[in-house]
Amino acid sequence: MVDIDARRQEMLGWFYSNFMKPSECDPPMSKEHGSQYVCGGPYYAEDLLNKHFGTKYPQHLIKEVVAILEKDESDWVKKDH
Repeated sequence: MVDIDARRQEMLGWFYSNFMKPSECDPPMSKEHGSQYVCGGPYYAEDLLNKHFGTKYPQHLIKEVVAILEKDESDWVKKDH
């Protein structure tokens, strides 16, 4: 069995290799308009992790990783590969 830290690292690694903060892609936000999401999105960590890992890992573990990600940002954009 894979330990919890390895599972968290797998989810975080996958997430950070595929998504980034809007500020890394979008022009600076204005107070009137907010993020423009020129790279697509917004995407939400919980939705993405559930879709990709929901059948592999328990929900409580996915929620722990979502909490880690949402300390930095709640909306995400796709990285251009």
